[in-house]
Amino acid sequence: MTNGSSSGAFGWLGNVNNLLTTFGAIVAAIAATFSAINKAAIERVDSKVKDLTFREQKEKLSATFADVFLKTVLPDPQIKENPKHVQALLSILNIIAQASASGTGDSDAKARAIMPMHLALLMGQPGGLAAMDVDYRYVDDWVALALADDSHTIRVTAIQALTGICQKALRAGRLDVVSKGVEAVNELLALIPEDQATVRAPAVAARSQLASFITKQHQLLDAAQLPDGDRRTAENVKSEVRAALGEAQAVAQATKSTLQATYAKLEDSTKPADVKQAATVKSNIAQIDAALKTAAQVTVEKAVETAKVNTPNAPTGTDPIQSAISRIIPDLASENADKRHKARSDLALFGQSAVKLLLQEVEKRAQKNSEPDYRTRLGVALALQSMRQPVVLDTWDAYWVVTLLRSNDDNTRDATAEFLMNLESDASVRNCFDALEALFYELSESPGGTDGKTVVNIATIVGSWARNITPDTDSRDPGKPFPAFALEIAKRWQQILRQSKAKADWTETLRTLDSLIERASKSPSVPTVKALVSPP
Repeated sequence: MTNGSSSGAFGWLGNVNNLLTTFGAIVAAIAATFSAINKAAIERVDSKVKDLTFREQKEKLSATFADVFLKTVLPDPQIKENPKHVQALLSILNIIAQASASGTGDSDAKARAIMPMHLALLMGQPGGLAAMDVDYRYVDDWVALALADDSHTIRVTAIQALTGICQKALRAGRLDVVSKGVEAVNELLALIPEDQATVRAPAVAARSQLASFITKQHQLLDAAQLPDGDRRTAENVKSEVRAALGEAQAVAQATKSTLQATYAKLEDSTKPADVKQAATVKSNIAQIDAALKTAAQVTVEKAVETAKVNTPNAPTGTDPIQSAISRIIPDLASENADKRHKARSDLALFGQSAVKLLLQEVEKRAQKNSEPDYRTRLGVALALQSMRQPVVLDTWDAYWVVTLLRSNDDNTRDATAEFLMNLESDASVRNCFDALEALFYELSESPGGTDGKTVVNIATIVGSWARNITPDTDSRDPGKPFPAFALEIAKRWQQILRQSKAKADWTETLRTLDSLIERASKSPSVPTVKALVSPP
C-alpha cells in the first residue's frame, strides 16, 4: 500500500480482490490446458480460490453492514454526544474484526443481530429494543449487557423494554418469556440504589404498570404455558411471577414519597442545576403517579370482580369496594410485617373510597395504646400518605386525621404531616386548617414530650401551605387568598411562642416557623402581611 487512497481496511480489501481475480484467471487457463493431465488436482485448487473469493465477498458484506452504522448512525449528534458513544463504536468495529479474523470471512450472525439492540440499549430507546427482539431470541444477551454495564440509565432502558416484552409474551401465552422477563426486571432494579430515586423512577413506574397489567389480565397468566422441554411446573412459575411483582405498587408509592420530599427541597432554589433537577423530579413524580392511577383502577376493578365470584348472593345494595376495604383493614394490625405492608399499599390504592373506613378505625382506637392500636394508626397514616391526590376530607374526617398528629410515634406523625402538606382539595385544606388551629392553641402551653413534637408538625404543615397552596384557594376570611391567610397565622403563632413563658422550650418550633415564614414571604403569590390579628 503505497498511496493514501488504498490505505485502511477497505483499501486492503481492494488489493486482495485484484490479486484473487488475477489468480483466478491463471487457474482457469491451467485447467483448460492441462485438464487431461491432472483435472482433479486443478479442481481442488480452483475450489480453494472460489472459497477465498466467497470469503472476501462475505467479509465485504460484514464491513458494509458495519459501515452503515459508522457513517449513518454514529455521526448523529444525539449519539455522538452520548457518553456511551465509544462503547457503541466498539460494538460496530467488533463486526469488522470478526470478519477479518474468521477463516471463512464471516462475522457472527448473532453479533450482527445484537448490535442494533446494543445501540438501542446504549441510546435509551426501550421501544426500539423491544421491537427488534420480536421472537425473544436475544433477551438473555442484551439483559446480560445491561447487568454488566456500569450505567444505571442503561438498566432503566432494559427494564422498560422488558416490561413491554413481558406484556407481549403474556398475550402470546409464553410463560417462559414472562418468567424470565420479570426475574430480569427485579435483578436490574436491585442494582440501582434506592437512594437514587430520580434514576429509579422510570423503571419503578414501568414495573408498576407491568404488575397492573398482569393483575388486570390475570386470565392470560392463567392460560399461559411453558414450552415442551421446560421441566418446571407451570402453576409454580405463575405463582413466582405474581410474587415477584407483589410489592411493585408499594415500591412505587415509596418512591413517589421520596421524590416529593426531594422536590420540596429544590422548588424554591433559583440555581440552574437545582431548577433542572426539580423539573426532572417533577416529571418522575408524574410518571409514577400515572402508574399508580392505573394500579388504583385495577385494584377497584379486581375488588368488584372478586366480590361477584365469591359472594354472588350478596344482599342488594352491598358495596363490593367497601366490603373489600373492610376485609383488608384488620391486616394493618397483623403481626406479619409483609401482610401489614401490603394492606397499607392496597388501602392507599383504594384512595377516597377507603378514607371513611380508615378514620372510623382511628376513632375506635382513640385513647388506646396497645401494639395493635399503634400498628393500625401507623398503617392508616401511611395509607393516607400514599394516596393519590386530591383526597376530599369533610370536617369529621379532618378532625380524626389531625388526631393522628398526637400519636407518640414519630413515624405516624410524620406520615400524617406529609399527607396534610400534600392536600390538593381546597375544602380539605380549610377543614384541616381549622382542626390544626384548635390543636395548636390546646398544646401551645405544653412544649414537652409528644405535645411539643405535635406543635412542630402543625407549624410545618401550615407554613408549607403558606408557601405551596395556590392563591386562587380561598381562606375562611372573605376575599383573602389562603397563602396570605396561612402566612398571617404562621406569624401569629410565631409571636405567641416567642412571648410564651416556655419560650426556651420552643426553640425547634420557632426555628421551623422562622424558616418557613421566610420562604413563604418570598413567594409571589403571598402579599406582604402588614398587620397581625390578635389570637382568639
